Amino acid sequence: MSRSLNEKGPTTARSHNWARKLFHTLAESVLIALFFFLFVVTLPLFVLIVLPFYIYKGMVILLAKIFRSDLVHIVTARDIFVGLRDVTKKSLDVVHTVGTYHGEPDIDHIRTTFQAKVMEERDIKDGNLLYEKLTYFMKSWLGYRFWSRESNFSLHEHIRFFEDTEHLLMSQPEQNVVTEEDFLKVMGNLATRPFRQGMSPWEILIVRNFVPSKPKIHIGEETKINEGPRFILICRMHHSICDGYCVFKMFINNLGGVPVTRISPSWTGTFCSTIMTSLGMLVLSPYYQFKQIFLDADRNIWKFSPSQMTNKWLTVRSEKIPLTGLKNISKSRNVSLTALSNTGLGGGIRAFLKGTDQGDKIPEIMRSTLPFQWKTHPLTGLVNCWTFGVLTIPLGPCLQHNLQTAEQSIMSLRKSPNTSTNFSLPPIVTIAPVSLCKIMIKPGVTMMSSNFPGPKDPHQSFDRYGLDDITLWLQLHREAGVAVAFLTSLDNLRVAVTVDKRIIPTQEKADYLAFCVNEEFKNILDMNHVNENMEQDDAKIV
Repeated sequence: MSRSLNEKGPTTARSHNWARKLFHTLAESVLIALFFFLFVVTLPLFVLIVLPFYIYKGMVILLAKIFRSDLVHIVTARDIFVGLRDVTKKSLDVVHTVGTYHGEPDIDHIRTTFQAKVMEERDIKDGNLLYEKLTYFMKSWLGYRFWSRESNFSLHEHIRFFEDTEHLLMSQPEQNVVTEEDFLKVMGNLATRPFRQGMSPWEILIVRNFVPSKPKIHIGEETKINEGPRFILICRMHHSICDGYCVFKMFINNLGGVPVTRISPSWTGTFCSTIMTSLGMLVLSPYYQFKQIFLDADRNIWKFSPSQMTNKWLTVRSEKIPLTGLKNISKSRNVSLTALSNTGLGGGIRAFLKGTDQGDKIPEIMRSTLPFQWKTHPLTGLVNCWTFGVLTIPLGPCLQHNLQTAEQSIMSLRKSPNTSTNFSLPPIVTIAPVSLCKIMIKPGVTMMSSNFPGPKDPHQSFDRYGLDDITLWLQLHREAGVAVAFLTSLDNLRVAVTVDKRIIPTQEKADYLAFCVNEEFKNILDMNHVNENMEQDDAKIV
């Protein structure tokens, strides 16, 4: 009798799974039809509401051309979408690209090279300066933001030695170095620093006499530290000027001479198939946008309202994680590097919560908004050309299950119409004045995250300095208290985290989060040597 029941068990389970999938498909189909019907019914009302804003914005642009000669042009939709906050009051939406170089910095040489290879580069099509936007700053007029030229623009103001580390070096002449710990502390303070009034919101700050920490967890050829002097170059650039891909193109291609790969369209087809796909997206988008905004909104211990945030941040980064090992795991487990990255982050957060006596508050998942390069990104000059989606960050106890969850989230996003719809969202939202845009844009996820491919091979930057390492710290938004950047370069992965002090209050605890992330990626690299179904060990504070 027992054997008979056991034989029927799997069949019964499959039947239940099939029934659940069928019910889920039918329920989702009904919701898709319902939301599309509501979209069609409310579309005329939406047009009536939006049309006056289009008319008013057009009038403001016309009046600016007549009465405001100091204004270059109105800020474009995607620029203003990430530039709603006043950069002279709060340092929100700033991308920090940090390169470590061999040698002693010659600031005059760096400025001269930047002038020749960036500021004077012209478009081969029309002869216009590609990076003229680096001389612009924002002005508000009649409810909208316009670009205006910085008066008396000088690279001496924008490219300089970092005052905080210069003061540190003078205050400790016997040591005369900036350690990793020193750098992370000043980096956290710098991340929240606003820009000066009337100044284009970007700067390059140079940190002399930097001494990187030796790896303690990911030790190998990929993380070996060579001797010799080093300096750090911090590029702070407000997101309204351009997206992170343009910053990387500037540093890798213009200043390093390394080609940047152009992204090709992810889908191509015939004219008829394009029409059918567009119609399908039109039908599916209302439901999937509702799901993205409401059903996928996070509720966990790291999700706070903007009023609860301190707007004071801490920055940490992982050790260099060998990329070759991660690629091998990716192939053997048939998952993407993005899934591996999100799994490592989630496991590190889980271990951190366990190790800080918050194990009873661990959520099953967190969610992250993932901005990424649009398929027609020009990769020239300074533009914002991106879309975004929502990904799952799994925090479960089983490593293999977390990998599957992360990969399923990526596959669902690829099939979702949200990436295309979200690309069209900024021009619609930003038709309203800035004050209304601030109210409408309210992400409901725990964190922001992004994946950036850096240079694969060592090269010379500024015609002189060998690139040793590169890191990216993403900006924080007012609505998300954690930002995570996964950057692959020089055969390594670096995970850089920016976190509000409301979530993690001290640098020591933030350093512990970095330790937990390092340990979790070590667990992932060791997957081929342990039972894949074994519950992962949670790190403890020693």
